[in-house]
Amino acid sequence: MSTTRSLEATTLATPFGAFTAFWTPDDEVLRACGFGEFGDVAPVLPRSARRLRIRPNDGDSAVRRAVGDVLDGDLTAFASLRVNQPGTPFRQSCWSSLRASAAGERMTYRELAERAGRPRSVRGATRACLLNRLAWVVPCHRVVRSAAGLGDYRYGAAIKASLLDWESDHR
Repeated sequence: MSTTRSLEATTLATPFGAFTAFWTPDDEVLRACGFGEFGDVAPVLPRSARRLRIRPNDGDSAVRRAVGDVLDGDLTAFASLRVNQPGTPFRQSCWSSLRASAAGERMTYRELAERAGRPRSVRGATRACLLNRLAWVVPCHRVVRSAAGLGDYRYGAAIKASLLDWESDHR
């Protein structure tokens, strides 16, 4: 983790609505991001990061380039972003498994638990998605219920469905 005393933030227009991201300025490690304006997304920052000064950055940044590349059709562009979010080893494994999943791919919570190395930890995989602070970049929207329906999503079922449909159409 960076030793910086500030974060930079930007809000970008996407087909899914406003997308806000927070990163450390010295190393451009993404700390939190999600759908909504600044005030909607800031609460997902880790507690330790909430005490930092947050400066708007509407200039060039790794996250701005990656979002632009994804929207231009390079669905692997988020892999270039460095990320950091607190979590147990199992949650980190779940998030790594999500980042390794292909755009448009859907998996169940059970399949995510299996990919993360603990097939019986379905609830743990569910919790990893719930606690994911890096929506879209760590694509928890790709995890669906094994029963009918898409399942929950911090930013709403409509955005989850839009992301899945968009990824399927653009892969």
